[in-house]
Amino acid sequence: MKRRGKNEGSVYWLESAQRWCAQLTLPNGKKKTKKAKTQGEVKKWLLEQRKAVQDNVYLTDETYTVSRFMDRYFEDIAEHTLAPRTILSYRNIRKHIEPGLGDVKLSQLRVDHLQKLYSDK
Repeated sequence: MKRRGKNEGSVYWLESAQRWCAQLTLPNGKKKTKKAKTQGEVKKWLLEQRKAVQDNVYLTDETYTVSRFMDRYFEDIAEHTLAPRTILSYRNIRKHIEPGLGDVKLSQLRVDHLQKLYSDK
């Protein structure tokens, strides 16, 4: 049997749950796990998560919403790197985005959410 390399994650059958399971260790040491009925589904998830880690865009908190992301962006990045007028214009744009997308989980944000926002505007 061939073993996966370090940080490639693992796929295995979980007898107690009668499900396939994939697990990946994130750079911060936490583990993310996905259970599904098919092996293909967990393999696809594992590939997506590995790509997110490589691109440094992985989410450690699956409940993170668009609104929380925008709050954090303004506090941690915008306030320290952008000009005051740019921040003001971003805050005005935020007034349009937050009512429609604020409660959407960032991990579940899809193109159709954005398209609906554009159509509504």
